[in-house]
Amino acid sequence: MRKGESMKSTIFKAALSIIVCIVVCLGFTSRSEGVEYNYTELLPPGCIAASAVGINNSGAVVGSGYDSTGSGKGFLYNGGEYTEILPPGFKSAGATSINNNGVVVGSGSGPTGSFDDIGFIYDSGNYSELLPTGLTSIEARGINDNGSVVGYGIEELTFNGFLYSDGVYTEILPPGFMTPIPVDINNNGEVVGADLSAILGTTGKGFLYSGGVYTEILPPGFMRAAANSINNNGEVVGFGYDSTGAKKGFLYTGGEYTEILPPGFTWASASSINDSGTVVGYGADSNGTSVGFIAEPTTTLINLSDFKTIPKNTAVMLKWVTESEVDNAGFNLYRAEKENGNYVKFNGSLIAAKGSAAQGASYEFIDTNVQNRKTYFYKLEDIELNGRTTMHGPVSAMPRWIYGMGK
Repeated sequence: MRKGESMKSTIFKAALSIIVCIVVCLGFTSRSEGVEYNYTELLPPGCIAASAVGINNSGAVVGSGYDSTGSGKGFLYNGGEYTEILPPGFKSAGATSINNNGVVVGSGSGPTGSFDDIGFIYDSGNYSELLPTGLTSIEARGINDNGSVVGYGIEELTFNGFLYSDGVYTEILPPGFMTPIPVDINNNGEVVGADLSAILGTTGKGFLYSGGVYTEILPPGFMRAAANSINNNGEVVGFGYDSTGAKKGFLYTGGEYTEILPPGFTWASASSINDSGTVVGYGADSNGTSVGFIAEPTTTLINLSDFKTIPKNTAVMLKWVTESEVDNAGFNLYRAEKENGNYVKFNGSLIAAKGSAAQGASYEFIDTNVQNRKTYFYKLEDIELNGRTTMHGPVSAMPRWIYGMGK
C-alpha cells in the first residue's frame, strides 16, 4: 500500500469513526410530541458493546457489536435471534442498513494487506462487494427495496457520494456541499445525508434529495445537523447540535421538526426510522454511559386539542379538532351506555383524515341511533397508516327534546 493511500485511509477512518454504544436495559418510556416510546436492550452474544443503526418494517435491526478486544462485527437481530455479519476474509465489519427484503449493506476492513474499507451487500448468506470506480475507503450506508444503494468514498482526498442502482454508479453532489455524505435512500428514490462539516466541523447541514430537488435540513436553533435515515413516508431522522453544543436527535416530517432526546439522556442521535415510525439510535444517560436503543411508538402522532359532544333531540353531535396529524388514516367512533361499559363502533366506514403534520382539521359526526333522556358515552379512535390505533375519551351526552331543559 502506498503512503498516500495509507494516509487517505487514516483520515477517512478517523473522520468517520462510529461511536461505540454500550447497550444496557433502559427500562423507561418517553413521550415527545404525542409519541410514546418503549426502549429495548440490544447486545449480541459475546459482545460488550453495540450500536444499532438500521431497522426495516418487520423490526429486523442491523448494527455493529464489539468484543473485549475491540474487534467489530456486523449483526442482524430478527425475531430475538442474532446473526453475525462478517464477509469472508474481512478483518472487521459493520452492518448499516436493511431493506424490507432482508438485504443488508455495510462496510468493513478487507483482506489482510488492505487498509481501505470495502462496501458490501449481504443477501441470504451471500456477500458481494461494492467498489465504485475511482473511489477508495468505501462506506455503503443505505439500501431500499429496489436494491439501490447509497454511500460514499474518497477520491484524491475528497469525499464523494454515490448511488448504485442496476449495476450503475452515479455521483451525488448537492449544490453548495463540498463533501456530501449520503446515508439512506427510500423506495421513492429520496436520499438523505449531510455535508462532512456537519459531522466533524462547527457548521454544516443535512440534505434531502427528492424529485431532483435538494432541501437543506437544519432544525431551528441548531448550529449544524445531519440526516441519517428516511422512511417511505418521507419521515427523516438524524442528529444535530444546538447553540449550547448539546447533541440531540430529531424527526423531520412535513416541514416540521420534533426533538428526540430520551428522558435522562445528556445527548442522543436518531439513526434509522421504519415506516411504522419505530426509531433506533444511541446516546448517553445522566451517568455518561453510552447506550443503544430501539424506540417503538405506542401511540399515534395525533395532537388532539378538543373532543366534545353536543346533545340534540334524539341525536348527539360529536366534534373534535386536531392541531396536527402525522400519518393519520382517519377516525372511528365508539359508543357505550356506561362509562366503563362495552364500546361499540357505530360509524359505518372510516372517517377520512383531513389534517397534516403542519396543520390540523375540524371534524363532526351525528349519532342518530340514540334515545332522549338517556346518557351515552363516546370514545374516538385515531388510526395511523400502518394500522396502529389510539383511543381518546370518553365524553358523554344526554339527548333531550329541547336542548338545555332540566331533567
